[in-house]
Amino acid sequence: MRAWIAANADKISEIAPITASISPEAAVAVTRKGGRLNLAGHNSADWRLQATALWRVGAVERDLAIAVIEADKARISDTNRDLVVESEHSACRPLAAFPPSRHPSWYTSSYDAAHLFVAHVRNNPSSGFPIPTTSTQFEVVTDGRIHSVPGARLKKWIEHRRSEWKGPRGLLFSQRPLIGD
Repeated sequence: MRAWIAANADKISEIAPITASISPEAAVAVTRKGGRLNLAGHNSADWRLQATALWRVGAVERDLAIAVIEADKARISDTNRDLVVESEHSACRPLAAFPPSRHPSWYTSSYDAAHLFVAHVRNNPSSGFPIPTTSTQFEVVTDGRIHSVPGARLKKWIEHRRSEWKGPRGLLFSQRPLIGD
């Protein structure tokens, strides 16, 4: 996926944090040609994703990461101002805008994330992403780490889950598409 995004960077005028996390080289290429790394793109409340994108872009080109923060500092300061509220028990407390640090295993599973991507691409062919196959190598970014998911192993994981899960959860899971060969 990273190589495909980088190869098509010349067609992108604005890049979201999730895409910049996957391919920081593409984010650099987009901004060099006059495009924008939009930190509020995709999900403006996901500050971890924004931080990961900046960290990954900064590893490729530090000055660009700093310029992105400078260009977006009005939105960042507005967001930070809204993150605290007065409380009778303390001077301030964080709002629920920050996601909890612990999620159930299905939420953080790299395989589940890759499978959700497959479902998105299969159900939205107009998205422009190539249809993943068993030869696709997925890279899932979470908590600043890159997890690799080979397409062939993802297919086995999907098949195992389909046979293992029963009831409503199994029904919903079975409605997601299977990765092609």
